[in-house]
Amino acid sequence: MGRTIRLLFVIALTGCAGPAYAQSLELQERCAADASAAFQQFQAENDAKYNRSTLIQQAVANFQSHYNLNLNRCLLLINRASVLPLTSNLSNQLRQSVLVDANERRYYATYIETQLAVETRPKVEKCELRPTMRFKTVCSKRDEFDAFVAAYLEQ
Repeated sequence: MGRTIRLLFVIALTGCAGPAYAQSLELQERCAADASAAFQQFQAENDAKYNRSTLIQQAVANFQSHYNLNLNRCLLLINRASVLPLTSNLSNQLRQSVLVDANERRYYATYIETQLAVETRPKVEKCELRPTMRFKTVCSKRDEFDAFVAAYLEQ
């Protein structure tokens, strides 16, 4: 009798979790499509900012999408690395990372650093964390940015 009750309980839980899991999967899939389209738009806007004749190498970029259930938002993490304009040394780099709402384009976090070949450590140009529209924290390390972003991508 105890096994029968446990089996029925497991079946009931599986049945209840099925629609929620399917809905979550559907939201993640839709978010991935929205994020891909937003990434392409961001790339086009970024490319339009620079005169191609002054760039040594086009920026290399990638993205990650995540549907945040707590915020009910599709988030897009973009990482971009490019050679600094007007330099011949391919080791002089500009690295950017942003966490943004893929649909509304609200920025949650921005990190920009430069590193010249002669420098041993990158120089943080900008590090901003925006948990709300009105509140902004200035950070000073990549670790702070990564921890902030990880909290949003795990929900």
